[in-house]
Amino acid sequence: MSLAPGRFDTGMMALMRDADPALFPARDEFLKLKAAGKLDSADVREA
Repeated sequence: MSLAPGRFDTGMMALMRDADPALFPARDEFLKLKAAGKLDSADVREA
């Protein structure tokens, strides 16, 4: 098994992107990561 630290597009990330910006001021950062394609897939498969 290997671990690759980084940013993954998970359900939690989707919730953060959908959050009310008044309650979650960092929301724009998560939107920018998604738009820039800087999130890795959270789909894990055995090698």
